[in-house]
Amino acid sequence: MGNDQSGGARGGGGGAGPSARANAASASAAANAAQDLSKKLKLLEKREKHVENQINKLTQQAKERKKKGDKKGALFCLKKRKLLQGQIDKLQAARLNLETMQLTIGSANMNREILTGMQTGAAALGQIHQNMDVDAVDDIRDRMEEQMDVANEISDAIATPMGDGLDDDDVLDELAEIEAEEERERLAAAAARNPGRVATADAGRDILASALDLPSAPTTPILPSAPTGAVLPDAPTGRVAIAADDPDLAELEAMAAGMT
Repeated sequence: MGNDQSGGARGGGGGAGPSARANAASASAAANAAQDLSKKLKLLEKREKHVENQINKLTQQAKERKKKGDKKGALFCLKKRKLLQGQIDKLQAARLNLETMQLTIGSANMNREILTGMQTGAAALGQIHQNMDVDAVDDIRDRMEEQMDVANEISDAIATPMGDGLDDDDVLDELAEIEAEEERERLAAAAARNPGRVATADAGRDILASALDLPSAPTTPILPSAPTGAVLPDAPTGRVAIAADDPDLAELEAMAAGMT
């Protein structure tokens, strides 16, 4: 049986090698793809900035030619600017696709790392539980509970007083008789000193209760009410004027729209 276990362990170790190599290969491929995407994104960003600079230059040229009276030249600059604006839209769409792919690769790498960690943890738990059994744990718990019961019984036996002991009820009855006897002696002595003013224990308790019949103090403090509505300044209602565009450029735009 030991040979079977050792053979299984060797087979498991041999199977782990190709898996590790496959994980390393996939990690390398993902890293290369991420680097390539980063390069492509930088290239697109440079191209986009270059086209934007050209658009700004064409806009300025259109304004200058309009001022000089060269409307055809101004319209040519605007047409070329529209073509470049179309390139900007395409470049931005391409950047969005590459960034989406980059995020997807990053998420896949994270999933691979998590899966690798889970596999490692599962293998470690398998090794830890190899020499454990639920029945063995139950047997250990039963033995522990049995020994704890024995320890409690020993503690109770040690704490039990020796001899016959005394009954608390009997002692309490004797104490009550002593207190009653003392009360009778006190009342007899008071009656001997003041024959006309003999008060029993019940009468004394009634007098004390009537003497302590006092009005109750208020339990709820009386405080001024806090304001419930927040006083805030009114929000401005007027419209904010927006500066108009360049009139020359607006006229050129209108001319270009009329030609299309």
